[in-house]
Amino acid sequence: SNAIEAGLAAYSFNNGNIELLNQVAAQGTGATGNTTDPAAAFGTTEGWIDLWISDDGKYLYQCYGLTGEVGVFAINGSELTLIQEIGGLPQNNVQGIVAVGQPRTVTPPVAETTARYRVTFDAAWSELTHPVDFPANEPNIARFSPVAGMTHNASTQLFEEGTIASPGIVEISQSGSRQPLDAEIAALINAGYAETYIESATRVRPSPDTISTTFEVSTSHPYLSLTSMIAPSPDWIVGFNNLNLVEDGKFIESRIVQFVPYDTGSDSGESFASDNQDTQPREPIFEITDGPLAYKGQINSIGIWRIERIDSGSTCNTEGGSIAGGPFEYCVDGTADHIPAGAISLAGNTGSNSQWVVTDERGYILGLPPSFTAPNFDAAGIGVCFVWHLSYENGLQGLAVGNNIESLDGCFDLSNSIYVKRKECISVCDVNGGNLAGGPFEFCVGDGQADHIPAGSILIEGKRGSNSQYVVTDDIGNILGLPPTPEAVNFDGAGIGVCLVWHLSYEDGLTGLAVGNNVDQLAGCYDLSNSTRVIRNDSEEVCEAAQVCATPTGITSRAAGSKKVILNWDRADGAGVYKLEIRFLGETKIVGRGMIRHNSIFVVAPAGRDYEVRIQTICGDDLTSEYSEWVPFSTPALGGFVAAAGRDNDNSLETINIEDQLDKTLTTYPNPVADVLNIVYKTNTEEGILTVYHISGKEVLTQQLGKDTERHQIALDNVPNGLYLVRIDEPGQAPVTQRIVKGSNK
Repeated sequence: SNAIEAGLAAYSFNNGNIELLNQVAAQGTGATGNTTDPAAAFGTTEGWIDLWISDDGKYLYQCYGLTGEVGVFAINGSELTLIQEIGGLPQNNVQGIVAVGQPRTVTPPVAETTARYRVTFDAAWSELTHPVDFPANEPNIARFSPVAGMTHNASTQLFEEGTIASPGIVEISQSGSRQPLDAEIAALINAGYAETYIESATRVRPSPDTISTTFEVSTSHPYLSLTSMIAPSPDWIVGFNNLNLVEDGKFIESRIVQFVPYDTGSDSGESFASDNQDTQPREPIFEITDGPLAYKGQINSIGIWRIERIDSGSTCNTEGGSIAGGPFEYCVDGTADHIPAGAISLAGNTGSNSQWVVTDERGYILGLPPSFTAPNFDAAGIGVCFVWHLSYENGLQGLAVGNNIESLDGCFDLSNSIYVKRKECISVCDVNGGNLAGGPFEFCVGDGQADHIPAGSILIEGKRGSNSQYVVTDDIGNILGLPPTPEAVNFDGAGIGVCLVWHLSYEDGLTGLAVGNNVDQLAGCYDLSNSTRVIRNDSEEVCEAAQVCATPTGITSRAAGSKKVILNWDRADGAGVYKLEIRFLGETKIVGRGMIRHNSIFVVAPAGRDYEVRIQTICGDDLTSEYSEWVPFSTPALGGFVAAAGRDNDNSLETINIEDQLDKTLTTYPNPVADVLNIVYKTNTEEGILTVYHISGKEVLTQQLGKDTERHQIALDNVPNGLYLVRIDEPGQAPVTQRIVKGSNK
């Protein structure tokens, strides 16, 4: 060949693997030799081949001599792929390796086997994000236990949804203690299934707050699983399983994981401060989707885990920084609401790219503004959102409105977050209708004898307001009279029926207070007391003889659709209306309730479920029958119903919609409450009744709710401190209840 200045390198070739043995400088017009010394570059020993390495290091040319064959290979790591052969030349020359270019030392790459990470536990659980029964006061203040977990291989895991929790998971879920979970993990380490026990030195108390710890992971045990107790709670945890920190043979740089709450199936309590209720037998672990952690039918973000690689092998050097300021509260009133310039400070951020991020309560990205001052939060409506700062390098994926921050993938880091609460502003109305004591009263009417409530038989306590008025209504809230006192009314002239006596406190400007109106037409600053019943009986039919009121019989059902069943029963003697109660088969909780005029009804309920119903006859004048026995019925599975021609098309039947009732939620705040309790509950009828009971069962007060109203208030400043239940009843619907604490909310 032509004379070239080259470096001579000797390599071994063994099953496609290349190993550099030696390298020397050389110059010449070709080379021959008869030595096996690698330093001579050419050898005749079997297993040596001739290669020319291109300047860019991409291709290897296999040389069989000046008059032999040339094979062109691509090199990928330490593997060769034949690209082209140039043949037709003798293959009898001596063999060696010629490397074009200056002599250089080739160091084979060494695969990484370990990496070091920091995990940040960023708790967001607060009264703003989770207002239902939020534990805001010591000793039961919202908090999380120290974090515990492990790195492991694919043959094990910390816990698994749908299986029975280990004793260690049960203990951390009930008390926050990491014993015996640490012993369980130690046993997995000794058995080779796990490698590193992870624990944080501190806990979150109170929430929201942030803690972090570091750990090492290897390619042989690349999975990460962590957990922490939600406290106080019966047996609730946040955690995740089997996060693989190695993707495509490389350690990942960053990852965000939303907190997922789980019930470990070991305690049957339903609220944060429930007494111990040991579950036997144990139930499988399940994800929590309702209860006090839910707000408006969804689980808002409780927090996030941030996992970041921090060793020298990391190619990502970003810091989201730390932001300070807030939280911020704005009234949703049509006036633009922007975070003022300078109200949030950012420190410690690094990275090629910077972005402000606004998410909703569940971590979904609502906006990517150029600055924190840009968003108009009034336009977002009532709710809570989070403001973050994001630092990242080019190539980041998942940064788009509508995605969850869990979808971010690449080199990035998020700061801590700041809350923005968007609320409805309610004017202060400091009135109290008081509490009526006395009654109920029963009179025989139509006999010409005046019927008055005796003077002093009704007492009023705790009323407050500039104006005071007694109100008499019928049993659905229509105003019949506005007497100066309860004893001023002659009930004999009112005829048969039931009426209610109330006390009303109000401020100037009240509208709707007129005979013939319904109390739900009252508008302004007012408050109604509880009511006292006055029963007006007919002297001949009721006062002298008891009526017959028969229990319903002959209850049958037939399917009218995948979610619809028609119930029929025999008409009962003396029936005025019928009262139905429906529950899931074998359970005790009533999921559907209604007052029905006829002996046939449509029931709309989730498909493919088993139910049971019982019915009571109400004959009027406060006379009722016994309930019937529970009678089972079922709704067909979805797609499993074929309608019969000409049947079940009568839309005049009354309907009980269990699906709507199952979606009903009741929210109260503040809790504990010192004076005025705010209630969020959407009414569907004009006969909703709100009742407050002491935990002993004693009724404290009642209040009628208007139709299609969502926000209500009751005054509790004259109610003694203690534990109470708020209950709302509506015809045709299961009652909803919420436990509250009367006491200081400061």
